[in-house]
Amino acid sequence: RFLCRLHSKDGIPYCYSEVHVAAELFLAHEARFNASAAASVIARIPGLVLAESRQKLTIVRAGLRSANALQIEVGEPVAEVRRTAGTADELIYFSRLEFPTRFVKLEFDLLAPR
Repeated sequence: RFLCRLHSKDGIPYCYSEVHVAAELFLAHEARFNASAAASVIARIPGLVLAESRQKLTIVRAGLRSANALQIEVGEPVAEVRRTAGTADELIYFSRLEFPTRFVKLEFDLLAPR
């Protein structure tokens, strides 16, 4: 199932998202997926065991659709976050989110033990 959303706070858009959820999983929890972010729904499904979950952040240029939604110029830099999650048998979740870079802050503890 494909979901496309615009997240905003106080009328200011901060995240454009395109999400794909396995159809059977979506239908079993449709009301929850329609009310909340897909990743948070998946994290709270009792008995669902994920074998893999990954996230990658890349700085890219906003396309026409996301730029219009985020109220920025086409080609403006955005932080693109791609997420995947799967069980041992199948990929159940893929998302591509774009955040205007002014909303992105990364902080790392460089002395934290590995």
